[in-house]
Order: sequence, then structure tokens, then C-alpha cells
Amino acid sequence: MLLSLVLELKASNQAGMNYTSGRALRALFLDMVARYDWTMAADLHRASKEKPYTVSPVFGDFIRVRDRLLLSDGAPCWLRFTSIEPELSKVLLRLKQDLPGTNIALLEQQFQVTAVHDKLGAHPWAAQSDYRELYNSRATSPNPVSRRAKLSFISPTTFRNGRINIPLPVPRLFFSQLSFKWNQYSPVHLGTDIAQFLEERIGVSYCDVRTSMLNFGSYREVGFTGTCEFMLPSLSGDVWDRIFHVLCDFAFYSGVGAKCTAGMGQVRRLDSAESTKPTGEAEARCRK
Repeated sequence: MLLSLVLELKASNQAGMNYTSGRALRALFLDMVARYDWTMAADLHRASKEKPYTVSPVFGDFIRVRDRLLLSDGAPCWLRFTSIEPELSKVLLRLKQDLPGTNIALLEQQFQVTAVHDKLGAHPWAAQSDYRELYNSRATSPNPVSRRAKLSFISPTTFRNGRINIPLPVPRLFFSQLSFKWNQYSPVHLGTDIAQFLEERIGVSYCDVRTSMLNFGSYREVGFTGTCEFMLPSLSGDVWDRIFHVLCDFAFYSGVGAKCTAGMGQVRRLDSAESTKPTGEAEARCRK
């Protein structure tokens, strides 16, 4: 099962947070998993391969004061966890049943969990699917194939290329990581020829991004946020045209780039009828 679980929160007091709370968010996620499966949480913490989950930043109407983000007493905010591994998804669904009405601590701040969502109709960043459903909705659909796919990056995103960080939506880096994660966890394998396809047939038709630096304490990360439209220069009529769209859909659950488990790399697809910016509910808004 592919899962995006959204936790709606309410600040129990005037909450103050650092611009980057990624380590605390990851620790919160692993602590919640450990309540139901300690071994799974330990394995997720130790895993050196691509991890099967993401943790978003906390989104809300924050007030920026120097190096802090402040949230008024009782103000609503939200965060989300995603999973691309079936057993982990089952554990997260248990959170959906148990968390509403409880309090959680994050960076010594208290929040009440007011609701937990796993359906798109309940929250624009909540959803469920599975690999076969996601694949078949594109690869075996009778609908015409578009040459373009527009995506919104709402938390800073950067890609590793050897020892170099690249805070730009480079098609080869974006799609190669997605295909690697897909083939690692999905029962529907995309084949061994995908690297050549990614290298030769995907470009960028539109890009509106900006960079920002995140302080993780002992080091910093530069990432980008904004909107990018990837494109196929032409349609070949083969299955790769459709796999291009499968991977764009998959990014919603898998996250992209580095530090997806610490708030970075949150992305979703924008349909042609949608705005090029995240909805007001989904956007991390800050007032000076």
C-alpha cells in the first residue's frame, strides 16, 4: 500500500520552532512507529538504503521572528507522513485510529492532534493507493497520453550527484531516484532499460523555483521550492510515455531528493486545471 497520512494539529500554547526541525520530526515519526513495532522502527533508523517513508515539515500560519517560527495559541497546522512499504503503511493506519484527541511534543512544544486523514477528499495532501493501481491508472489506461507533467515542490529539495548537491529539478536526477525507489519496493518492476529512457527523453518545459538554505545544526542544506513542468519532447507510442506519468504520480508518496525523512523533498503533481502554486491549506505560510 502507498499511503499519505495527514495529521491536523492545534498548538496548545504559542509554539516556537526552528526553521528546520527535520531531526525532531523524524524522531517523532520513528517514536510513533515504535509504539506498534519496535523492530520495524529500529530497522528504519538503521537502514542505509532508500528509506520507504517521508516526513514533512509542519505547515501553518507562522510568524517569523529572527531565527524562530511562532504559531499562536490554538492556531491550526498540519504535517504528513508517507509510506511506500505495505507493512509500514499498516502501522501508520493504526495511528489514524489512535492519534485523534491525543497530545504530541515536538521540540518541547505541545500540539493536540485534532484529526488524521488518509483520503484525498478529506485533505489535499492525504491519499491511499497501491503500486498496481498507480501503474494501471496510467500504463493501461485508454486515455490519451500528455507530453507534460507539472509538479509543485513545497519543501526545499536537493539532489545528490556524487559528493555534489544540486538544488535544481534536473530530470535525470529526479526520475532516476523515483525509478530506483519504485523498483526497490514495487512488485511491478519497470525494467532495466529505464536509465536510457530517463537520460534521453525527458526535458523541462517550464521552471519557476527559488533556493533557500536550511540549518540542520552541524551542517546546512540548500534546496529549491516552486514549480517545474517536465516534458517528453515527443510521444513515441510505447509504454515509456506512460511510465513517465507513473513516476510523476509516485513522487507524491516517495518524496524526492535528499533528506526526505527530515522534511525535505515534499512534492505533488498539479493537474492542468490547478494553480501552479500549492493550495492555501497546503502552503507553509509565514508572516513577518
